[in-house]
Amino acid sequence: MLPHLESFSNRELRWRCGATKLGTQVASGFGDVRALGRLDCSLRKAVQDVFDTLDEATPGTEGGGMTDYLYLSKLWVLGAYEAARSLDEWLAPEHQCKERVKKLKRSLERVRMPLAKLEAAERFPGDKVSGTMVGSREEGFAWEVADGVVVGRNELADEFLSVLDCFPELPLPVGSESA
Repeated sequence: MLPHLESFSNRELRWRCGATKLGTQVASGFGDVRALGRLDCSLRKAVQDVFDTLDEATPGTEGGGMTDYLYLSKLWVLGAYEAARSLDEWLAPEHQCKERVKKLKRSLERVRMPLAKLEAAERFPGDKVSGTMVGSREEGFAWEVADGVVVGRNELADEFLSVLDCFPELPLPVGSESA
């Protein structure tokens, strides 16, 4: 279970607002985007603890929550890809965010295909069929999808958030004051 967050970070608020914009402007089935945002924020918060416990682990033992962190990172990528794919299908070709959504889907696809199907995405024939996990305290975890090409989960989440920022702000209710 993800920890209860007493207050929302700016990042989590951006995820919540983005999911709300999708739900009101595109389709009501994008509540999963809010959950992806919560998971993104939790993974970013947990990375320091994961590396601290890994440093303290004795050889031959699992380092703290490393396994959970790795699998939750993988599940985040799989869920984010499905959300981007669905969004791409929902948006009209002339929508102002359509090209950014397509680019996000391609970025996610590059990591998702080796994770889900153990094959390189057709778009990237030179990629590895199973990306090597790499990670750091600063960047979280990433996958080496081709020689010298590393794609990070944090990087993908940042790209997803920028796509959500592309959607127009919701109008304020009549009679409310703007801040």
